[in-house]
Amino acid sequence: AMMLRVSRRFANNVSMNFNYTWSKVMDLVDNDSDTIINPFDMRQNWGPAGYDQTNVITVDFVYSLPKVPGSWDTPVLRTILNGWEVSGMIRSQSGQPFSVTSNGSLMGVDAGSQYPDVVGDPYEGRNKHRWINPAAFRRPLDGQYGNFQRNALRLPGVRNVDANLMK
Repeated sequence: AMMLRVSRRFANNVSMNFNYTWSKVMDLVDNDSDTIINPFDMRQNWGPAGYDQTNVITVDFVYSLPKVPGSWDTPVLRTILNGWEVSGMIRSQSGQPFSVTSNGSLMGVDAGSQYPDVVGDPYEGRNKHRWINPAAFRRPLDGQYGNFQRNALRLPGVRNVDANLMK
């Protein structure tokens, strides 16, 4: 992992922070209730953790508005107009990994789940209404394990903007 932070206070009542984090969390299972689907090939379960966020960028700022100038400087206007701040934060992070599973088991019954076989490009035809291509996967043949891996795909990234005006 790597973390970078740049912080700066400017002379004109502005302060800013820039934060960047790069990380990679890998594991076999995310918690105690997860299972290893193929005990004969545990590498198939080795992948990004479900909570992995590879890139996170955060920029925040605070701007103290100027005080009431010269002829406007009366006790009433000073009370109303002085002491205001505008602040905000912008955060962008990569999407979290997820797995695609297929119903079925090695016994030939529709019980349990396993990883599917990949037969095409999972991201082909992607748009805002369909993130992955369902035709890129098929159920493995009975008695066989699928060739896909755990958490091999990523959800869309998240971007958030917050703003604040306060006294």
